[in-house]
Amino acid sequence: MKAYVGIAEGEILGVGGVAYSSGIPFMFFDISEEVRKDYPITLHKMAKRVMREVEASGPNMLFAEQSETPVSRRWLASLGFSPVNEKETRMMWQR
Repeated sequence: MKAYVGIAEGEILGVGGVAYSSGIPFMFFDISEEVRKDYPITLHKMAKRVMREVEASGPNMLFAEQSETPVSRRWLASLGFSPVNEKETRMMWQR
């Protein structure tokens, strides 16, 4: 597992990174509403950084679970993730 913590003015605004389950990488983010509204570019850059790190370490795929927020699926799609199937919230990125 590798994680990053976003801190501003001494307050934790969110965490994100990659965790492995049976060797399969899963990208995760748990962020505040403030990050969604005020730091979308920083969040996107962080996600791309995590993806580059996973790619450099060897796996040819990465999974993420979309959240219940309305823009989650669109955001993951903008990063190159595709739904595993339409009934699931799990999405997958492949090289």
